[in-house]
Amino acid sequence: MAAEHDDRTVNRAYPLPHPDNMMPDDAARLRESISGIDTDIGEMDATQQTMGGRISRHLFETEIQLWE
Repeated sequence: MAAEHDDRTVNRAYPLPHPDNMMPDDAARLRESISGIDTDIGEMDATQQTMGGRISRHLFETEIQLWE
């Protein structure tokens, strides 16, 4: 049975529980939300690590005056 209320977060449209929904429906929705959040955070971490490496390299190259 599908959830009676399909409330979602504003920014990422993660499914939200609702008091009128059946518990098994909301448990599945919460599981979907947590999985989505985990995926989004994993992507942000990967991007941050890539950017951090670029910034560190740039700072190092600037420090040793590689481009001057």
